[in-house]
Amino acid sequence: NADLWNIYGDALWAAGHGEGALTAYQYALQTNPRHPRSHYCLAYVEAERGRFEQAFRHIGEALALDADGAVRGEVLQLLDACLRGQRLAWEAEQERLATRAAR
Repeated sequence: NADLWNIYGDALWAAGHGEGALTAYQYALQTNPRHPRSHYCLAYVEAERGRFEQAFRHIGEALALDADGAVRGEVLQLLDACLRGQRLAWEAEQERLATRAAR
């Protein structure tokens, strides 16, 4: 059951076991590939790791599959955080390149 895998993943994440949580969320998707919350949870883990491309993919899937809007608010907040995180990473890279070019 995808819901149970997500609950387990949430508990692992809260306990600081990110790898275990990631695996639990992946099992949730294997159980039900059309489960919006599973996509949201995977997007969250990927965003926390700075892997925004993967996070955006799961955000898109979560929004597309969330017919009743059960996770829409959380997903949109995560989308906003990912966009800001990606922007900060881009700005840091631009600064690093400018510093390197100035040498």
